[in-house]
Amino acid sequence: MIREHTFLSSSQDNFRFLRDQYGYAVSDKRLDPGKPWGDGAIEFYSSKVSLQVQKDCGAFIVLIRPINEPDISEMSLSWILRALSVSERVVLPGEVAPTEYDSVLKINAQLLKTHCVSIVGGDFSSWLSILEFYVKESKKGYFARTGKKIPDRIHQSLEEYIASKKSKGYYP
Repeated sequence: MIREHTFLSSSQDNFRFLRDQYGYAVSDKRLDPGKPWGDGAIEFYSSKVSLQVQKDCGAFIVLIRPINEPDISEMSLSWILRALSVSERVVLPGEVAPTEYDSVLKINAQLLKTHCVSIVGGDFSSWLSILEFYVKESKKGYFARTGKKIPDRIHQSLEEYIASKKSKGYYP
């Protein structure tokens, strides 16, 4: 019987470049081993970046945010790629069986290495434009799906955060 890669071991293997090339450490690992389809998470961090790989019912999401910034400033890899105009060529798999965890995590790590080197290195000079892109596109998508304007409260905190950072003229 072939031993399948677990979520945590595959995450550590595939995202090893964060430790090796950028000095990241692992601060948090959570997984219920009795539930292979259940939730799990591993957080990598540097002095400037928090990067979390989450597993939710067999699907994966990579979340990035500047260290010491609120959760509202967190953005998924898929939205970052869209904001950087690379998502049209990239398809991130949805839910997969445990035997596919390693290959999907490898895809996510490669996308991060290929398209997000500056962010991984702690350069957030483009971060506000990424956050603004997310707000604009999610409003546009909501309208396209429903024919209605998205309620103001949905993005209010994020828009206030963006405005606050813009008023200071810099990002972390």
